[in-house]
Amino acid sequence: MSYERNFQTGLNSVYRPGRCPAVSRCRGLYSDWTDAGRSAELHIYRRGNHGFGMAKQGMPSDRWIDQFRDWLADLAFA
Repeated sequence: MSYERNFQTGLNSVYRPGRCPAVSRCRGLYSDWTDAGRSAELHIYRRGNHGFGMAKQGMPSDRWIDQFRDWLADLAFA
């Protein structure tokens, strides 16, 4: 994949339902960012429903928004 050189950082959160192609794409995106010297973080949850969003489902993916806020704070964006 090719990304803008001025893209500085990225966070991806995805859950892994069996062999989900999105996980491979997210891993590739993460590798592209880190290989380019960019800050990146990737969270792959074992359980979560498609489009887990903000709805609490009693699964590990429920914490994604808190992890996103922590990530922003670590980068001094929050």
